[in-house]
Amino acid sequence: MSFVNEETIKRTVKCQFDFACLRDNDFPKCVADYSVKNNGVFIKQVMEERCPYKITFGYSYICNCPTRYEIYDKYER
Repeated sequence: MSFVNEETIKRTVKCQFDFACLRDNDFPKCVADYSVKNNGVFIKQVMEERCPYKITFGYSYICNCPTRYEIYDKYER
């Protein structure tokens, strides 16, 4: 998990997937389109499972998971 800051992981208190995005070589469960600075990432391909970090935004979704945001911010994935 060294590619994401430990403080970020500690802030991700609602993760129901045991940080699967940190163990998967392809990274996250949801495919990001672009980020909203310090507010999350727009998701272009959404997982089916419920997630406390996934928010409906019109016809799109935003993920405001701190870990997911840092992955996108650092690696654009």
